[in-house]
Amino acid sequence: MNTELLISGADGKSAFMPLVEKIEWVTEVSGSPGKLICSVLWDKSLEISEGVPVRVKVDGKNVFFGYVFSAEKSVNGTVRLVCYDQIRYLLNKDTYIYESKTASQLVRLIAEDFSLKTGTVEDSGYVIPYRIEENSTLLDMIENALSLTYRNSGKRFVLFDDFGAVSLKSVSSMYGDNKCLLLDGQSAEELIYSSSVDRGAYNTVKLFYNDRKSGKRDIYTAQSRENVQKWGVLQYTESLKAGENGQVKAEEMLKLYNRKKFKVTVKNAFGDLCFRAGCIGAISLDSRGVNKTAFMLAERVVHRFSGDRHFMDLTLTEL
Repeated sequence: MNTELLISGADGKSAFMPLVEKIEWVTEVSGSPGKLICSVLWDKSLEISEGVPVRVKVDGKNVFFGYVFSAEKSVNGTVRLVCYDQIRYLLNKDTYIYESKTASQLVRLIAEDFSLKTGTVEDSGYVIPYRIEENSTLLDMIENALSLTYRNSGKRFVLFDDFGAVSLKSVSSMYGDNKCLLLDGQSAEELIYSSSVDRGAYNTVKLFYNDRKSGKRDIYTAQSRENVQKWGVLQYTESLKAGENGQVKAEEMLKLYNRKKFKVTVKNAFGDLCFRAGCIGAISLDSRGVNKTAFMLAERVVHRFSGDRHFMDLTLTEL
């Protein structure tokens, strides 16, 4: 395995840096930028400073493009670098007021305002009537728009940096790119399966609309009596916008949230360069009382490259 790390110095020079420790590349499906951590031999002819570009390829395939955010130099001549991709710049805070925009249009608007390069930005479909995002991170604004899209259309989209280009794709498109990994009890050093209703599971949905003209509050509910008996009442509440069909929306949201959340944690699986957060993993388990076959979404993926070895740790949740 040939791992190639190219750093462009502040003085305009570029150099391939010899690695002295493993490279760790981390991606998460929401909340965080892609991150690269590595230690290299310090080339004194190259001025390494915060903000310079870093590119990683493995066997000629694009893996990571980002920028140095911190550099720690040691007396033995090594430099430990922490780098992030473009999503890091979406952690800036601002205020946006927008109406009649899709999440895709919001992504393009923010990218243009902050001079970020974009790649494939698929049409997310659902039009958000009106929204105020005050003193929030740009990433939170986009993720709020994607959450609204999911709740109203059932379609989930993934925001990520594709080797230097901010991209937005549906989960189905990520799967369509042949990024489906098959995992079973023999695929990794450790594989832990768990289920929970502690977070993100609801068996009761209550939506309300405040009619300013009449002064009345309209309430719409949907509930699974069966799961209320099993888990107790787990209620989700949200206000409605004018023109929304409250009962239909409540029933659709119940379909999305009225289920246990399944998670699989995988340690030291064989590495696959195509697999990153947002991709699909096919899980097949049949041992020690656990019988489960499902397609699951990679919420977090950690790749580790060291010499000729490439392993990864995964956290997956059921679609």
